Order: sequence, then C-alpha cells, then structure tokens
Amino acid sequence: MLKTVLKAKDTARNPLLGAALERPIDYTLVWTSKGNTISFGQKTVDGYIWLPIPPRGYKIVGHIVTTSPIKPSLDKVMCVRSDLTDLTEVGERIWDSSNIDLYSTKPVRTNGGPSVPTGTFLALNHRFATHELAFYFHPEEEYFPSSVPWFFKNGAQLFDPKPHVIMNNGDNLPRNGNLDDAFLDLPSNQPLHDMVKKGSLKDAVAYIHAKPGVTGTYTDVVIWLYYPFNGTVGEHVSDWEHMRLRIDNFSGSLTKIYLSQHGKGKWVLADDFENIYGRPVVYAALHDHAHYNAPNSYVYGDADKLVESRDIQILTSELKNAYPRKSSLLSFNVFGPVDEAAKSDRVFDILATPSSYEIVSLDYGDGYVVPPPWLDYTGKWGPTTNILWKEEAKIAINLLPCLTVLKGLKMARKSYKRKFLKIRQKFNHGDKLGNMRSTKFQVMKTKNKDRNGFGHKDCYSKLQNG
Repeated sequence: MLKTVLKAKDTARNPLLGAALERPIDYTLVWTSKGNTISFGQKTVDGYIWLPIPPRGYKIVGHIVTTSPIKPSLDKVMCVRSDLTDLTEVGERIWDSSNIDLYSTKPVRTNGGPSVPTGTFLALNHRFATHELAFYFHPEEEYFPSSVPWFFKNGAQLFDPKPHVIMNNGDNLPRNGNLDDAFLDLPSNQPLHDMVKKGSLKDAVAYIHAKPGVTGTYTDVVIWLYYPFNGTVGEHVSDWEHMRLRIDNFSGSLTKIYLSQHGKGKWVLADDFENIYGRPVVYAALHDHAHYNAPNSYVYGDADKLVESRDIQILTSELKNAYPRKSSLLSFNVFGPVDEAAKSDRVFDILATPSSYEIVSLDYGDGYVVPPPWLDYTGKWGPTTNILWKEEAKIAINLLPCLTVLKGLKMARKSYKRKFLKIRQKFNHGDKLGNMRSTKFQVMKTKNKDRNGFGHKDCYSKLQNG
C-alpha cells in the first residue's frame, strides 16, 4: 500500500541551487506493525512506515507507508530543495498504537507566512521507552547528575574571559565561537560552589538524541547525562557521559548498548544487562561516572602508558622478593586506575517522571525538535586542568612494596586508604565524552597456581580490613 500525500512538478532548474526536486538517497524504517494484528477488511497485513533520507541541500516532506518489509523504490517520492521549504510544527494526533503516534504537521505560525500544509504526517516511534535505562550509583557517590538549567540557575559562571551570569537556558552562551573562546565554571560563592558540585539527582534529566542506525533498519537512541562535577581524582567541572541504545525497527527489540568509559567505551549485548521492571540497568562508577553493565571493580588503565616498563619490572621483582618460596607462581597482570561500580538506593530512572528526560535532537529532518540554546554552545564546559598521571602512578608503585613489610604495613594502609590519589594529566574538559579519570590505583590478580599457597587477596585483605 502506497499513499501519495503531496504532488509537485519541477518546472525549472536553478543553475546555482540545483533542481527543485530530487530523489531520496535511501530510506530508514520508522515503524512496523509486524507481530501486531492490523486488519484491512478481511485481510490481515503488516504495515511499514519509511522515512526518506534526503540528499544534501534537500528536505523531506512526508513518509511512505507500505505493506512490505522491502524498502520502497527511490522514485516513489521526491525531496524538496531546502530553500523552498519552511519549518513545521506538530499538529493534532491522528492515530496511535502501543508503540507509535502519528501527528499532523503544519507550518510554524508566522504572521503573513506564505507556507501551506502539505498533508503529511509525523511518525514518532516511542518503542524505545520500553528500553529506557535505570542507573545505579555507588553507595559512596558524592557527585550526582543534574539538569543543565539547574546548573545555570544555581550560579554557574560563563568566562569569556570575564565572568558572567548564565541567563535562562543558556541564551547568552557563545554559539559561533571557538573552543578556547569561553568556558564555564562553578559558582564563586563558596556555599553555592559546594552545593552545585554535588549535583541534584532529583533534578537530573536524560538528554535524548535519536537517529537512524545501521542502514536505517535500526534506531539509535543516544542518552546523555550531565554531571556538574567529576571527582575526586582527575577532578574537573562538567562531566558529560553517554550511552547508545540500538533498537531493531522490525522487532522493536533492544539488541545492544554502547557504554561510555573514559573517552572510550564498548558495546555490550542487551542480554548481558541486569533488568529492573523489564528495563536494562547501568552502573555509574564511583566519582568518575564511567558506565558498566554489572557491579564490580574494573581496572581501566594501561600500565605501559602510565609508567615505564622498568618500573613494572621493579614492582614485580619486589613482590617476588617478598615471597621467594612462591616466586615461580607469581606473575604481574595489570596495574592501573580502578572504577568501583556498586548497587545502592540512589537510582536515576529516566522514565520516573515526564521531566526526567528531554528529547533534544532527532536526525529525521528539521523542525521536529527545537533544541535548547545551550546545545549549540561552542566553548568549554569547564576550565582546563593539568593532570600528571605518571608521577602519581609512581607514587603508587613506591607504596605497594610496603604492603608486604609488616613494619611498614600501618603506614601503607593509611596511605592506601586515602584511595583518591591526586592524578594529573592535561586534558580538555570541553570533550563531551569525558577524559581519563580514576578513583584509585590497585594491583590486581597476581596469579597463584598453588591451591594452598599465597594469593594477591592475602596481601590486600590486610589493607582493606585494617
């Protein structure tokens, strides 16, 4: 089934701008009724709603509805040159089901505007709501997410280079400058400064960006969380963390989730997540907010990048000298910063209230979502800080041999118990994916093949238990 909702004929070609009409370059599947029962007369069929993807300089003016899972021919619909279109706004709801709403569209209200409605509709697939995440924070977490406006209205400052109050929803933030032209910072007022650093979980908002993924047969839902502060190690103002949900448009099922972790990240299959109320659970690491799919301790540093190989050899030698009878059974596995992820009663549920999330971007054509002013801010979200990783890694290495000497155990324990080593490395806080951060250093998994012999837990349990 195909329905034409707009007809047009290209009678002239602008030599500078090109033809008024062009074919789309592809389609993305917005929704299908497959698996649900939809009847037309005596016949039950599956329905499919396709969104054309326009070439550069053109915009779409409608969807295509078919009864086939095969993408429509590219000559079934045309895209209109951008200068011949206008912005639209959502009108009345014209049809809905359990996982999609269809709305009429109309030109944005302007006095004397020449635009007319095209009779097209907007399809919003809200299937992803059934997969939206819940976040567990560590029991010792001090720095929680908030909304961006909460950060602004509680005294955050804009430096360009002089300090300014940030107005409303970021109305006075630079939007056409360079990265180094401006930066944001915590309030100068000390009580406000300390309060804003901690964020506000009850005011937290998940910012959502939806876009086509993998040849248009999947939808990628990117979820961003904003933290006013990242600490206590690698501490910096403003911490943006994100996840990406990949949803199969044919089945509506969640296939996998991308978790951001210190400027990098990884894809994890949906089946490898815990679930609460049928939705995936993500764990935010203590203080640095990297994301994991299970509670655990995760070493994320690469020893060869943090310290010289000679220092690693010294550390291994110290451990073997301390336990000469077991030296043949010991090997050095990994040294690096550790993320601690654990369950607590501090939970952020994206669907808790209508204000817990905000859709700020849809890659399905212009005019569907009006982005907040701060989204186009071009400066840094925090002042630049220097972080010297190697120096602090060496401090940890110098400390660790003391762990095996009873005389030095008490002092070593106190130093280790601080847990939050001051680690510095110069990085740019304007990076929305975050930067290398850490909560503590730890030696993990010295191997032991002797069932009754010494293992790494013997050494560190003395520290952990005092």
